[in-house]
Amino acid sequence: MSTYTTGDLARKVGVSIRTVQYYDRKKLVIPFKISEGGRRIYSDTELKRLKFVLLLKSLGLSLSTIRDLLDSSEFNNVLKDLLKQKRTQLDQEISEKKDQLDSIIKVENGLNNGLPLSPNSLNDVEKIMEKSKKLFWLRTRLIAFGLILDVLEIGVIWYGIVTGNWLPCLVGFIAVFIFVYFLMTNYYRNVRYICPNCEKIFQPRLKDFFFSRHTPKTRQLTCPNCHYHGFCAEISK
Repeated sequence: MSTYTTGDLARKVGVSIRTVQYYDRKKLVIPFKISEGGRRIYSDTELKRLKFVLLLKSLGLSLSTIRDLLDSSEFNNVLKDLLKQKRTQLDQEISEKKDQLDSIIKVENGLNNGLPLSPNSLNDVEKIMEKSKKLFWLRTRLIAFGLILDVLEIGVIWYGIVTGNWLPCLVGFIAVFIFVYFLMTNYYRNVRYICPNCEKIFQPRLKDFFFSRHTPKTRQLTCPNCHYHGFCAEISK
């Protein structure tokens, strides 16, 4: 039979000597004998018990629970129940962590999209992000129609250069202008803006919408509520 000192046992399982001594004081791993010099001697039985204690500890069980489990005559049944309870607890924690992660992703996406967020508006992040998805498709359609109009403009210019007849070009440009106007008006009716100062969602005047400075995700406007003037984040209606 192999025997181990406290230091030997600690090295075998990869823990500190103080950890083994602590488990000894807690009556979890007790030496099978004490030498004449007062050294605590452990056997393979205690080594296996210590490994099992460390395994249960890694599963999140408390030392008092582990001690009760090891001393129980219904060891297997008790262990099965404890593991089932622990698995249920972990499943719940994982679900909660996933919800937290989803919330973090939504807030990050909101910030990346230039949305003004504050402690009072965080509950509305999900709704705002849904509006951002709608806005994405609005912008996609606008870009697609814009490319078509560019092709038409190039076509009528080329026709005028080749034929020398610029009347169809003039008619074409007027038609393109009218189409652009209706396209932008439709876009205007389907978007709103968030004031970064008071978080009010508003629709600007059509004139301000057409002639204000803008970026792909914001537009420089004046909030009708707090009169803040600056870049406001764009969202779908």
